[in-house]
Amino acid sequence: MNKFNVQAIIYKTNLYLNKFSSALKQLFVHGFFHIAGTNVANKIIAAITNILIIRFIGKYEYGVLGAAYNIYSIFILFSGFGIQSAILIFCSEKRNYTEKLSYYRYGFISGFIASIALSVGMLCYAVIGKLGIQDTKQYIIMLCILPLFNYIVQFFFIVLRTRRENKKYALMQNVSSISYFLFGCIGAYIHGISGAIIGNYVSHLIVIAFCLKDILPLVREKVVLSNKNKLVLWEYSIKNGLSSALNQILYLIDIAMMVYLISDPEIIASYKVAVMIPEALSFIPSSIMVYFLPVIVKHNNDYTWLKSKIAKLMLYSGIFHVLVAAFLVIFAPYIITLLWGSEYLDSTVCFRIISVNYFFLATFRFPCTNILAGLKKINFNLFL
Repeated sequence: MNKFNVQAIIYKTNLYLNKFSSALKQLFVHGFFHIAGTNVANKIIAAITNILIIRFIGKYEYGVLGAAYNIYSIFILFSGFGIQSAILIFCSEKRNYTEKLSYYRYGFISGFIASIALSVGMLCYAVIGKLGIQDTKQYIIMLCILPLFNYIVQFFFIVLRTRRENKKYALMQNVSSISYFLFGCIGAYIHGISGAIIGNYVSHLIVIAFCLKDILPLVREKVVLSNKNKLVLWEYSIKNGLSSALNQILYLIDIAMMVYLISDPEIIASYKVAVMIPEALSFIPSSIMVYFLPVIVKHNNDYTWLKSKIAKLMLYSGIFHVLVAAFLVIFAPYIITLLWGSEYLDSTVCFRIISVNYFFLATFRFPCTNILAGLKKINFNLFL
């Protein structure tokens, strides 16, 4: 190889490194690493929180708590009837501030009313519905107001994302996870299941206290959304919300079936342990989409740009996710013993199966459904 070829290789390498460095700087300036770093830290905190709560309340009680939260999770799928996701898309598009303000105001009020309906429905289910484990009844009743708190917090996060205030979004995520770690663990240690639930309420209230000054102006400004835009917004909200609910309910229907068919809190506790880490790792594709989805929506009419960027996104994330899944499968028994103790080793097989499934969900399903929703291909998502 002559010196000219060597110089050409060095030149191309430096050019590539400069482009890579420039891309990293742009991601840092716009808050991508704040979101990613925050999500990593928050998921670690959430995992520690769950581990401590499990150890504080015991295996049987954790099974009861898991069954109660599973019911809550199913109801929360229909939070705001999908209006907050529609606000994310419509307010990420190029619109003037007044028009965005009308979407924010209408979306918040409509979604809050819808969340009240969910809370009432959850209460009715707890009182008159058929429960596989009767011990969950009182805890489902305790959780029935939480959809209201959750909606306010999630809407606030949506507003920050549409405004590209990624650093503030990351900060509020930190406040949420740390407050639940403190009050959830303290509550579980002192009052068991009830204390853990009360701690969750307290953590939501703390975030709401931080976000009130941002939310109240959106509600107070009497900017009216046109009837035409309301119809378009609800058409998207209902279709996308139903599609998202059907997609996510697959993660929850397994525990619901076990509650009804087996009704053994200890088996449910073992299964909850098996799914905990693979589900927690969903923050990785979630973090990626939190950052990139508004950008993709902004370029929704540039087919060449979309084709190039989405292909790269899936390739690089796929390489990463296969390494994560392989690590979980190989070291499953050691991870379970270290985190939860040998009494949960019966969850090893489930843990490995769900870890393999994580690769396909994180690489293909999660980003694709989010991208299709961002491009308003909601009919196709609903069909899937």
